[in-house]
Amino acid sequence: MDDRPGLRARGAYTYLSAKDDNSGLALTQRLRHQGFGMGEYVNRRWGLITNIRGTFFSNWLLNAAAGTRGFGYGIWDAYASKEIRGGLQAFGAIDNLGNSRDQKLSLPTPTYDRPDYGQMWRLGMRYNFHRSE
Repeated sequence: MDDRPGLRARGAYTYLSAKDDNSGLALTQRLRHQGFGMGEYVNRRWGLITNIRGTFFSNWLLNAAAGTRGFGYGIWDAYASKEIRGGLQAFGAIDNLGNSRDQKLSLPTPTYDRPDYGQMWRLGMRYNFHRSE
């Protein structure tokens, strides 16, 4: 295992164009564009792992005949952990950093197209039991 500190980046993108074979209409509830990006810093000597992740979703078709669409959105999350001693690790995370919410919730007659959990903070400790070989 490499103990040098390191910065890594990862990402992925998906494009989907799905149509009904019989009607030729676009399939509903399918995202045309979706992807994620992540930047991570790891320093094993300090026992430190940090990352920030972003996931994005384009608007999507709700009803092909009516042409109604759900709003696109993005969500950012952050995570950090620090090894304390002998397998004990403290960690913290913030999910949905920007508190992204379905735009339809702010309409005069609120409705929604996606589940919304709002921003969530997590703190904790974990212990890793290492088996001798």
